[in-house]
Amino acid sequence: MSFERNKINWSTVRVLLTWAVLLSSLIFSSCRKKKVMTVKQTINLDTVYTMCTKDVHTFITDSGYTRTRLDTKEWRLYDRENNKKWFFPYGILLQRYDDNNKKVIARISADTAYNYFDRELWELRGHVHIRNVSGTDFYAPRMFWDVKNGEIYSDDSVYIHTPDQILRGASFRANQDMSKYTFQSTSAIVDFVEKDSVDTH
Repeated sequence: MSFERNKINWSTVRVLLTWAVLLSSLIFSSCRKKKVMTVKQTINLDTVYTMCTKDVHTFITDSGYTRTRLDTKEWRLYDRENNKKWFFPYGILLQRYDDNNKKVIARISADTAYNYFDRELWELRGHVHIRNVSGTDFYAPRMFWDVKNGEIYSDDSVYIHTPDQILRGASFRANQDMSKYTFQSTSAIVDFVEKDSVDTH
C-alpha cells in the first residue's frame, strides 16, 4: 500500500498569511478607541443672553391704550440676578402716536440702548435724538431715562433745537415729557430780526 504525501504550496501559504496579517491589523486598528482632546473653557453666564429676537416691530400699551411703537433690529434679554436688562445692540426707535394712532407726536432714537428693567432705567447711547410733543429736538451722545422718578438726564453736551434758537449745555435734567428742562454752562444761537430804527427828527 502506498501513501501519497500532500504537497504544500508554500507560495500560497505566504500570500494567505500576508493577507491575514493585513486584515487583523486593520480590524484591531479600527477597534481601538480614538483619543478625544478636551479643552476646558469657562463661560461667564452674566454675558450670555437668554433670549434674542430679531427684526422687532411691536406696540406698547400705556394706561390701557396702545400709543407707542418700538422698532429694533435685535433685542436681547439677560435675566441673571446681577445682570437683568434688555439690550438693543443695533439701535432702537420709539414712536409715540396721537390718540387716533395715526400721527407721530414724539420719538426717541439711539444707536444702542439698554433697559435695566429691575431699576426702571433706560440708557441711550450714540446719536441720541428725542423729539417732544412740542416739536423740540434734543440731541446728545448719551442720555438716561429714569422711568421710576420721571426724569431724563445727561452729563454730556446736549443740543436743543427749537424753531427760533439752538441751545447747548451740560448737566442736563428734564421731566419725563421733556417740557421743562435745566442745564449748566449754556450757550445759544438765537435768530432775530432787527427792526428798522425810527427817525425821531
